[in-house]
Amino acid sequence: MTYQGTTYPYFLKTKGIKNVRLTVDKDKNIRVSAPSYIPIRKIEDFIIDNMGFIEKNIEKRNEIERLHNLKEYTTGEHIMRIGDRITIAYKEFSQNRVVLEDKTLYILLTENTEENRKAYFEKFLKDTGKRVFGEVLDRYYPAFSQRIKFKPHITVRQMSTKWGSANPAKNKITMNTALLFAPMDLIAYVMAHELCHYYHLDHSKAFYKKLAEVVPDYKEKRKRLKNTYGFMI
Repeated sequence: MTYQGTTYPYFLKTKGIKNVRLTVDKDKNIRVSAPSYIPIRKIEDFIIDNMGFIEKNIEKRNEIERLHNLKEYTTGEHIMRIGDRITIAYKEFSQNRVVLEDKTLYILLTENTEENRKAYFEKFLKDTGKRVFGEVLDRYYPAFSQRIKFKPHITVRQMSTKWGSANPAKNKITMNTALLFAPMDLIAYVMAHELCHYYHLDHSKAFYKKLAEVVPDYKEKRKRLKNTYGFMI
């Protein structure tokens, strides 16, 4: 489909739904869901009517790519880590290691493959997460210690739909490695959010009242996390 001289390819999926729906995925693809009886002309009219939304989302993802240029985990690529720009450098070495020095992340490997570079980069994220998330928990735990008798155990892993999750029954909080690309104040917001689930498992008014006691500007932080880093989950 062409709009004002620019070609916009899109993916169409027909479903048993009543209305046309549109999203822009993390790869900047336009994805449309529509009832099977809607003609292509009307679908493309719908896309044009939503072009402001589409262009805004594409530009947002372009900006994110400028901040996080990470494709092959090799020399010259970069990421944002807790608000700092980190450049990646690969080097051959006698043993496998990952070293962060002066805002350069050295991936040192005996065998140079993308699989190995990615594996050791992800190990670096998990190790960093255990330290960073642990420090944030130490900061907030005293405010919850009357309710939570023992400090929760922190696990770190990549998650596709959540920034974090809490399991009060097992006294465990799981944090997403993707959070390490965000600044510290947003990491702290997510940790406080999960600790509040020890009081309220749902997202009721009572839950948000408790969260506001700990993070008064949680609405602003929630919005900034979604708008700036939401592409990562």
